[in-house]
Amino acid sequence: MIFTNIHILSWILVLAIFIASAYCCYQLYVRDTGKKWFLLALFFSVVFLASVLLWPRWGIKPDMSSAEGLRISFVLDVSKSMNVEDIQTWGTYISRLSAAKSLISTLVHTPSNNRSALSVFAGEYLEILPFTDDADVYMTLLWGLDSRNVSVGGTNLSLAIGESIKNFPDDTKKWLVVVLTDGGDEVGTAHVEAHPDISVLVVGVGTEKGGYIPEGVNIFWERQYASYQGKRVVSSLNRSGIQEVVSKVWGEYSEITDTGDMESIVKQILSSEATSLLEIDHTARRDVSWVFFLLSAGSFFVYLLSFVVWKRK
Repeated sequence: MIFTNIHILSWILVLAIFIASAYCCYQLYVRDTGKKWFLLALFFSVVFLASVLLWPRWGIKPDMSSAEGLRISFVLDVSKSMNVEDIQTWGTYISRLSAAKSLISTLVHTPSNNRSALSVFAGEYLEILPFTDDADVYMTLLWGLDSRNVSVGGTNLSLAIGESIKNFPDDTKKWLVVVLTDGGDEVGTAHVEAHPDISVLVVGVGTEKGGYIPEGVNIFWERQYASYQGKRVVSSLNRSGIQEVVSKVWGEYSEITDTGDMESIVKQILSSEATSLLEIDHTARRDVSWVFFLLSAGSFFVYLLSFVVWKRK
């Protein structure tokens, strides 16, 4: 069994709970000469409950040294409309671009032998990074991307899909293109042909209600927005335009309107037809948090029962 939560704050919290519970149980014990052995049940109840924070896993670690990973080409829309802040998260809103980057980051950090490529597009297509398994380099480049990386505005989705498919090597076998975009006003008219061995997933990022497009701040540090004929431009998710392009390449369509949608999309990608090539059992180590929770509940029940019996003596 292993604990998969590597965040140091979680371990510090669990250690603090362990020490505090041990101290409290000790103090309760020494207040009376009677041996209140059942306090151990309370102590273990707290320890088991705190262990849930460390994400315990049980099973044999999969051997990934010889497994053939998946190749995923991430294609990110960096047009100015992707700066619209209409993706809800924890009671606030973040930009479409930030949400798209977060999804890519989650998938790149998924334990596997996967190799990922990175491209951006707006009115033009630009390859940023070829297929690599170096997550650190990938993240450095990913989080630095914005509309300044391209010189032509717009959202030419057709061009982006077509060019990303061309970047796969000739020995491609059931790989995946993941495009993240809000569709813009126009999705382009470039001819796109479906590839029999390349799956395409287009993730629409944004809401139908939409929002204003930020364009920096003025000298008074007031947020400025894109305008046309004196009125602020509202950018909404172009769902119909995206789906039209997706149908041409026999692809799939998903959508992010808030950060809660990301988990289902990650599962969709990892369970797609392309990922069936993976020779890795990602479920080999099963989540056993529920076991620790039941142990905690059982220990607490023993404590309560023993406490009642002890009080009646």
